[in-house]
Amino acid sequence: MITPECICSIRPRYGLPPKQLLAVKTLPGAARIIPPAVMAQLQERLQDPSGFDSYKAIVQWLRQEHQLEVAYPTVHRIVRNVVPVFAPEVNPIERLWQHLRAA
Repeated sequence: MITPECICSIRPRYGLPPKQLLAVKTLPGAARIIPPAVMAQLQERLQDPSGFDSYKAIVQWLRQEHQLEVAYPTVHRIVRNVVPVFAPEVNPIERLWQHLRAA
């Protein structure tokens, strides 16, 4: 257990006040591969029924429209984890299933 006496004995060695010695430091994290503006465009395009037909099409779109080289596995991970997969308001067949289940 850290006591005030311990901190007072360490402080002269490092020249920091006690609060800075006990502060929890967090790392900034990795830089985003796809900028937020491009990510918003990607989400809009995925919500459109005539959006992309494959992950490869997304990779090509990022390369052609935004000059971003993003690997296929990265696009797969981002789209599967970040973009909502189930969107009944976009896919008309989902509304049909709801009516059939209700009947």
